Amino acid sequence: MKSGMARCDLTYLIGVRIIFVILEVIMKIRFCLMAVVGLAFLSTGFASVTNVYYVDPVNNPNIVAVVAAAAPSSTVYVARGKYTITSTIAPPNGVRIIGETGNFNDVVIDGQNKCRVITANSGKNYISGLTIMRGKMKGSNSTRQNGCGIHLSGGGTVTNCRITACTSGDYVN
Repeated sequence: MKSGMARCDLTYLIGVRIIFVILEVIMKIRFCLMAVVGLAFLSTGFASVTNVYYVDPVNNPNIVAVVAAAAPSSTVYVARGKYTITSTIAPPNGVRIIGETGNFNDVVIDGQNKCRVITANSGKNYISGLTIMRGKMKGSNSTRQNGCGIHLSGGGTVTNCRITACTSGDYVN
């Protein structure tokens, strides 16, 4: 009787071991499938990582330089304050420029009647929560027709912004 039980115990242990081996193989296959699905998800662009940049009037006030240095498709948050510029802000493709508080009264960019304030050439640029003031265009009659505060030559989005006291003048016919 003992030899019969030993065979039964041995058969049971072999069966259990086989089940564990099968489960281990299934887990490895599942992990591989998850990895493949994850890579496919990332390659479709549904999950993308963007860079974030900050401009503030005390520690990093040069908004023109920060935006110019921003990687395509990144976000530049502009802290509450007034920023004076002497050259145009030109965001790379897809860069978003956003006033940090969302209230356009809190973030003012002043062109001082020396330059256009923002010019964007990508339909993917996004500008929000800013007051743009005293942008000025100089030049021929044809360039004078374009925006003095914000100029979007390839499209884009401007929302929740105030554009004020911008002029074009000193043109040559």
